[in-house]
Amino acid sequence: MGAVTFPDSKVDAELNEHFVGFKLGLLDRHPDFKEAIHGQAVPWAPTFLFTDGKGREVRRTVGWFAPDEFVAELRMARGLHAMTRGRFDDALALFEQAGTPEAAYYEGVAVFLKGQRDMIALGEKWNALRERYPESEWAQRAAVIEDWDGRAHP
Repeated sequence: MGAVTFPDSKVDAELNEHFVGFKLGLLDRHPDFKEAIHGQAVPWAPTFLFTDGKGREVRRTVGWFAPDEFVAELRMARGLHAMTRGRFDDALALFEQAGTPEAAYYEGVAVFLKGQRDMIALGEKWNALRERYPESEWAQRAAVIEDWDGRAHP
């Protein structure tokens, strides 16, 4: 990540504008390592743990990312954080910018929550996801929309 991804200007801009980061080594562990990873195992490096301002985990992911993929990952973390804070328009914009099948899935979740459980908006987003990324695992997860019978659900 240090040779290719972090030096990229788009990655650098996203990180500097929206994140406070720190690096912990797996082999030469800092005394606060377990607390920093919230007591969970780190299966591989790099592991990225995204938290909110109070240290609550927003997203965790493992593995190397090319620059554009990492920018999408950063926007996913920001979008999930915005969504959990009820900032649905911000979340939708970030998910659209991320431009991944997973982001398209969460666009549906955000419009559903924004519209007070709007199944029509959810269906539109998830059907668009299934059309655009038909072979993705996120399209498979969104296929549950087929079970919706048009009635209001709790």
